[in-house]
Amino acid sequence: MAGRFIVRTVRWKSACFSLGSLSFVAIGLWLAGVWGSSTLGSVEQAVGWICIVFFGLCAAIWLRRSLRPGVLYSFDSSGIFDASMKSFVRWDQIRSAAIYTTRSGRWPVYFYQNSLVYDIDPERFEPPTKSLLWLQDLNFGYTKHSNALKHSGTDRDLASLVHGFNRHAPPKLRVELD
Repeated sequence: MAGRFIVRTVRWKSACFSLGSLSFVAIGLWLAGVWGSSTLGSVEQAVGWICIVFFGLCAAIWLRRSLRPGVLYSFDSSGIFDASMKSFVRWDQIRSAAIYTTRSGRWPVYFYQNSLVYDIDPERFEPPTKSLLWLQDLNFGYTKHSNALKHSGTDRDLASLVHGFNRHAPPKLRVELD
């Protein structure tokens, strides 16, 4: 278990995600009628403004990652450093880990020993939904029972991320990829 496993953001991937977000901002501007009088209804204009705000924030986050790439996660014998959450979690603070699958992808997820909101048992409860994982990123204090290790925009794929996690995690926390 010597060494440290590091997951870094990749400039060009982050820039592509940023450009994708900016294209949705442009669609939102069109829907909102910013470029002239809009013949669309008020519902479409409201959707346009929501697109502008949401995807504008996404673009800012991805642009920041593309301009200042760095370590996103690192695993070592003492625990996980998560730069996106600005936290270090020791292995003894993690109760369990699993691979969760949603329509948009698969992520390793680890569950904390002591939940701030409620105690969740992965054996008895359904895995977090995509919206709950998104909410976790939006509001750290509300869903602090688990954390998903996302690999989009990084230098690792799912298999290498799981391999690095398993290399340093205690045996009870290791996860299997199907």
